[in-house]
Amino acid sequence: MRYNTIHAKDFGKLVNPVLKTIAHEVQKEMANHKDFPFTNPLTNIVSLENSIEIHLAVPGLSKEDIAIMLDKNQLTVTSQKNVEDATFRQREFKFGTFKKVFNLPDTVNKEKITAATENGILKITLEKLPEALKKTITVL
Repeated sequence: MRYNTIHAKDFGKLVNPVLKTIAHEVQKEMANHKDFPFTNPLTNIVSLENSIEIHLAVPGLSKEDIAIMLDKNQLTVTSQKNVEDATFRQREFKFGTFKKVFNLPDTVNKEKITAATENGILKITLEKLPEALKKTITVL
C-alpha cells in the first residue's frame, strides 16, 4: 500500500476548514434547540487586595435558581431553570442547567464567602486570610 506524504502546514490547510464547519454546525444546532439542557455562563475572576471575586453572567436567573456549595477547597455553582414553552422568532438567551467548579486557594477564608446577584451578574466574594494579604516591611 502506498501513502502520500502530507506536510503539517498542508494538513492544517486541509483539516482546519472542515473542523471549523463542523464546530459551526454543532453550535448552530445547539443554539436552535430549545431544550438544549446545558449552558456555560461567562466567568471573570478578579484578584483584589483583600479578596478574590468570581463574576458569572447569569441573565434571567434569580437567586432562587442558583445553588452554591463549598466542599473542602472546591466551590461549586449550579443552576437549573426550566425552559418556558414558547415559539421564538429568535432565541439567544439560554436557560437550562450549569455546573461550574472552582478550586479555591488555601489563602481564602472559607468562613467568609458571600454571594449576591445584581443586573444579571452573580458576584461571589472570597475574603483572603490575613496572612495572605500583602504586607509592607520597613527597612531599618
